[in-house]
Amino acid sequence: MPLRNYALSAEGLCHRTQVAVRTQTLNYRNWKRYVAGLEVDDPNDKVKADAFMLSRILEVYHTEAEHALACLTELGHEIGQERWEVLMKRWTQIRKLIIKAVKNEINTVTGAKFFDERKG
Repeated sequence: MPLRNYALSAEGLCHRTQVAVRTQTLNYRNWKRYVAGLEVDDPNDKVKADAFMLSRILEVYHTEAEHALACLTELGHEIGQERWEVLMKRWTQIRKLIIKAVKNEINTVTGAKFFDERKG
């Protein structure tokens, strides 16, 4: 799912997104090390990045997908059955993709809350 040159797949967020997230969660020195592909010393950095990605990116898109599905369900086939089916299928795919990304990308401690709240 492209996010304006940023991508989300079942494996998680693309490297470009990972680098952008790290600007929010790392100090400058550690961010430079991360961009250079070097290990960052603090093991909590991954936890911070996971929490940021979950709360500021993945949960936002999951909520949007849930809202779109609810609106389509309420709307019914008023927009035409074929269009409705395509939109339902696509938003369901997006929702499933987000859940897979959380399972594959986010550590189990941070991701557990996501699944507890959604029974995903």
